[in-house]
Amino acid sequence: NTTRIYRPCVDKWALGKDAEVEVYLGVGVTYKHLFFHLGGVPASFAIKDIFLSYDVFSDRWTSLAPMGTPRYRLAGAALGDYIYAIGGWSSSTNTAEASVER
Repeated sequence: NTTRIYRPCVDKWALGKDAEVEVYLGVGVTYKHLFFHLGGVPASFAIKDIFLSYDVFSDRWTSLAPMGTPRYRLAGAALGDYIYAIGGWSSSTNTAEASVER
């Protein structure tokens, strides 16, 4: 849940506000000045449908509408004005997810 921000103009790392949830195996996508985090699993391995945004200017995390399918190890993309959650795994029994959410 630690937010680390790399500033290439000065070749330095800085700390941002921590996210309120701690997950791993999710995916991050950037769009304009926002960073989006989709899905993942916490230490309990309960797959998450979370969708969060981080605003680099206000240093604030915001919870957004959850994804329709909880998933981890997914791919993500920003195209036009949309964020896509692509594939991944949707259960602890290692079931591959073939859906794409926008």
